[in-house]
Amino acid sequence: MSMSEEGKVRLLVISIVAMLAVMMVVAGSQQREHELDVEEGYDEMDIEYVEPGQAIPPTEDDKKMKNVTAVTEINEGDGILEFSVETKMISCGGDPTHNTVSLGLLVEGYFDDNLSPDSIRFTAKLLNDNDESLITFSFLKAYIEAEGATMWPTEEIKSGARGTETAYLGFDTHEDEFIIRDEISWNIFDEDLRNYTLELSAEIESLSEDVTSTVQVTISDGDEW
Repeated sequence: MSMSEEGKVRLLVISIVAMLAVMMVVAGSQQREHELDVEEGYDEMDIEYVEPGQAIPPTEDDKKMKNVTAVTEINEGDGILEFSVETKMISCGGDPTHNTVSLGLLVEGYFDDNLSPDSIRFTAKLLNDNDESLITFSFLKAYIEAEGATMWPTEEIKSGARGTETAYLGFDTHEDEFIIRDEISWNIFDEDLRNYTLELSAEIESLSEDVTSTVQVTISDGDEW
């Protein structure tokens, strides 16, 4: 018995509705699979200016030297991004208005196979500035050590900046685990030795949402601590 035209139309409509329902279920499953539960890591470091002619090297008992770590966790441990900042040196030469801060940077990433990022960036930016001072900061490329990662070409990075500009380095990551070390030099020229905050971040932008670990370093004359 042949099917009527009305029956054929009804069967076609049912088939289309069923196919759309399956597509929606699959799409919803994929969306849930790629959703990230991110607990972003954040920490702060407070350091002090030093007197002219003084250079403070790292010692365990020196209160001016600090080491902090911001840990970001993804999907309850499927991914870990640790960003550590260490005070390497605070120095002041013959000019009392010029302090130099050397900071060591360390990023360690651990990710499951289905979550591995393909790139990561270091960024540095000053959060406060004024017209009476000169603030510069530069990533020191000569100190870079990378395991499981390769730095971007020179034309794709901005290793130094001044004022409220942003400096950044980028790396392509090749493995589920990677380690990157570097240093940044922060120069402050200010007669009044005001408080300044440099925000340092390790950023992953190649996942379904941005993942960041952040450390803010504030230098002052020490009266507030």
